[in-house]
Amino acid sequence: MSYRAKGKTKYFAMPVSLGVSCLIAWVITIVFGAIVTFMVSGERVPLDFVDLAAVIILCVSSFVCAMVAGGMIDQKRMIGCVASGAVYYLSLICINLLFFEGCFQGLLGAALTIMGSCVLAGFIQTRQKTQRIAHFKAGRNL
Repeated sequence: MSYRAKGKTKYFAMPVSLGVSCLIAWVITIVFGAIVTFMVSGERVPLDFVDLAAVIILCVSSFVCAMVAGGMIDQKRMIGCVASGAVYYLSLICINLLFFEGCFQGLLGAALTIMGSCVLAGFIQTRQKTQRIAHFKAGRNL
């Protein structure tokens, strides 16, 4: 996720990429959580599915979060991916404090799930090469 201006590719700063990726992760979490809630309340899936669905939602949202953060920055993509996972996890802890009065059950598993997905996305992002743009002037390659 970069943009082109005046013939050059521009990337975003680290705080911007972390904010956008965390916002995208929360949108994915809320949408998938609502889908699972409606499926469980409509008795389409059993109640035992909620634990597995929570892990799947965490994996998908943190992976997408890290891929967006890694794609928005030019250098240090692995650090950007892991930092996006840390921001997402800290926001989960804040929401847990706000709504559940600090009941910290299962947060270690969530942390390992989120960081594992973000490290995997970081490895994928660091393997991708940035596209080089050749600028030609008067028949010579600069």
